[in-house]
Amino acid sequence: MKIGISTASMYGKKYTEEALEYFAKNNVECAEVFLSSFSEYTEDFGKKLLDNKGNVEVCSIHTLNSQFEGQLFSRSERQYADALEIFKGALRIGEMLSAKLYVLHGPQQMKYTKYVTNYEFFGQRTAELAKICRDYGLMLTWENVHWTHYNHSSFMEKLLPYCQEPIGCTLDIKQAAQSDETVDKYIFDMQGRIKNVHIVDFDQDGRLVLPCRGYYDYNKLFDRIGAFDGSVMIEVYDGCYKYPEELIESYNEFVKKYKI
Repeated sequence: MKIGISTASMYGKKYTEEALEYFAKNNVECAEVFLSSFSEYTEDFGKKLLDNKGNVEVCSIHTLNSQFEGQLFSRSERQYADALEIFKGALRIGEMLSAKLYVLHGPQQMKYTKYVTNYEFFGQRTAELAKICRDYGLMLTWENVHWTHYNHSSFMEKLLPYCQEPIGCTLDIKQAAQSDETVDKYIFDMQGRIKNVHIVDFDQDGRLVLPCRGYYDYNKLFDRIGAFDGSVMIEVYDGCYKYPEELIESYNEFVKKYKI
């Protein structure tokens, strides 16, 4: 099991390339690179990340859902084609960084379309995207997110019969809580496909805090997941801490306590 930090954890405090460099200077083992702006989907930006990453292993890449991922599931061929160009740009960066996973949010779930996911279409489109990911050396992983279609614990069960390509899953424990679903239900739905886990912690009032600053039972989580050789990424909101040093302290504490 590899333990790292998502650059998304430094959103609002450091740009993506600065966050990766900061991780390298503080001996973080691995990272998830969160590409968050159109200028970051270019090969030139990939080269900058490559220069800054030092000894940090980039396990996965993530992109800002609202910028193009919704159009990856559009029935408009023009929208789909345009979104694919951005998608491939992100995958090219993943390839440059030797990342193994692409973390997919998918389209946002609008209130008026809730519970009308077309699983046949989503499954077939997921298979197409998984093939493209594989061309760049990455595996596509669906992440459970409370404001997307994967906001309930039967999504993979309904999608997989229509997806004939191997895919993985990213389990996000804070998103599970925000979906009012138990983590156990998501673990069951992911059917042994978990490749990546996003972690945070919760205080006594349920507020999000840095790992090792709350009461979350990670031993129970890892027991539920079972044998696991993927990555565990600290992914917190910027309001969970004030100074970057706090994030590194949390990471070091977590590694000391849970590194196997």
